[in-house]
Amino acid sequence: KSNIDASEEIAKLKAELNQLRRIVESPNPGNPFYQELLNSLEEGFSLLDPDGKIEFVNEQFLEILGYTADEVIGMRPEEMIWELENQEFFLEKHKKRKEGVADSYEIQVKHKSGHPIWMMVKAKPLFNSDGSYRGIMTLHYDISRELETRERLRKSKEQMEARVLNRTAELRETNHLLQNQMKERKLAQL
Repeated sequence: KSNIDASEEIAKLKAELNQLRRIVESPNPGNPFYQELLNSLEEGFSLLDPDGKIEFVNEQFLEILGYTADEVIGMRPEEMIWELENQEFFLEKHKKRKEGVADSYEIQVKHKSGHPIWMMVKAKPLFNSDGSYRGIMTLHYDISRELETRERLRKSKEQMEARVLNRTAELRETNHLLQNQMKERKLAQL
């Protein structure tokens, strides 16, 4: 009986595995499985269509930028870029995606309320099975706090280095004075 039970379990597992394989091989953000999977990410996620318009975002993406899904679906991400020169940078990156180039970069974007947010973006082009361009898949990490911390550490390091230089100069001066005093005492003892 145990061989029959094991065979049945193996058959069930194979069927489930095949079902999962079909889901994974034909990604569709509208699929509840994918929505749950993408919303479980700690990072923001977006999917852009071939024209560069947002067609799907996860909850973390919306939380990071302060928008609702209705506000961003159909929007071009460059509309959320903080600086004009970054918009040109972004458009160049989008062009590279169509050529099959994946990469990551840091860019400053606009929160819905207007304040800047620094993001690390990892972008990968998507292609259909026939090789036609499908769009872009991106992961977004809010690195604003990390950059603020780096800046505070840099400033603290500069301040500490300045203190060390000042203290070293003071100690040299004190050492020089002590050496002179010792020489004067030796001469006075003669």
